[in-house]
Amino acid sequence: MDGFEDAYDYTDYTSIRGTFVHYNVLGSLSFTPLDPEGLPPASRWMHRAEKLQKDVLAARDLWENSGIEVRSPMEMEQSYYHPDLEYAGQLDFKGMVRLPGEDEFLNTIMDLKTSKQINDKHRIQVGAYTQMYNAWNSDLPVVRGLVVSLDPNKKRALVCNISEEELKIEIATFNEYLEHFWNIPGIKGEYGLL
Repeated sequence: MDGFEDAYDYTDYTSIRGTFVHYNVLGSLSFTPLDPEGLPPASRWMHRAEKLQKDVLAARDLWENSGIEVRSPMEMEQSYYHPDLEYAGQLDFKGMVRLPGEDEFLNTIMDLKTSKQINDKHRIQVGAYTQMYNAWNSDLPVVRGLVVSLDPNKKRALVCNISEEELKIEIATFNEYLEHFWNIPGIKGEYGLL
């Protein structure tokens, strides 16, 4: 596996890589520095510092060449919870975004990935984030979702544009999963919700 000891070593590296890519790309969009407290301790990645730096720079290049434009107001790495449905999450990015070929900026939730592909669970996750955000911000609701994969082994970023209508479907799918989860016997007790 490309110089990795085992599956755990590979998974640990890709997790660390994802964190650094988020920090680097989102930091490039921010007017205020991101808190470095969330970065993995050096003992977990220093032995792969050269590979990590190469991968992060490649992912940053993919972002810069994606043609995605962002502008304020923006939120990054912001935690939300849904006031009624009892779930929470941390948004990578919420802001005004324009894709190549578009005329206007749309209020968008964007989730960054470093995975090789974009799949259904990524889309559903953006639906869940959108529902949380819109529960608190009905005056300026999110109308589009994006999943952007910045796999440093690819030649270009993968961009999945989720329209407002598609977001409604992803939200409904997430809510079905959430209802099933809360109906697991004993689960509410485990989360202190009885």
